[in-house]
Amino acid sequence: MIRMKVGVTRKEATGRDGSAGATCEIEVEIPGGTPDDELLRIRDHWLEFCESAVDEQLDRHRDRVTAPPQPPPPPAPRAPAPSHRESRRYDDPPPPPRGRRDAEDSPADDRAAPADGRQLLGWAAKQDPDAKGLVIAFGKKQGYPPKIVDWDDEQVRSAYRYARGRQGRR
Repeated sequence: MIRMKVGVTRKEATGRDGSAGATCEIEVEIPGGTPDDELLRIRDHWLEFCESAVDEQLDRHRDRVTAPPQPPPPPAPRAPAPSHRESRRYDDPPPPPRGRRDAEDSPADDRAAPADGRQLLGWAAKQDPDAKGLVIAFGKKQGYPPKIVDWDDEQVRSAYRYARGRQGRR
């Protein structure tokens, strides 16, 4: 088996002290007994392919650089703010009562809440004691996906609230 690698790299100067480059590289395996003239034909075919690909890429870059900048779209008109009666539909849940909040519901904790599974893992690892086992067990009990990074936003929030509430009780 013969491995043939064919490639083209080209770099061109652009405007002020800049440059743009493009590369195409192809590696093909060819049976061992292939005649030399066939090897050259295969090489020339893939070399031509790479040259075309590099030319196209540099042309696209040139078009982006030389295209006149487009003005930003005008801002969308803002509708007047609805009155209090108009803003709440009947099927919306009622607003939370105003009054004393429990420590678990403090806004400072909500701002620090993890936004996704990766952040939840990081938060759990930083707890003393480590809360990763608690979060994983909660996810298993709830039937969440086996990988925490695959959990959706609501699953992350509920596991965070659960683990945060359980931390002091260990």
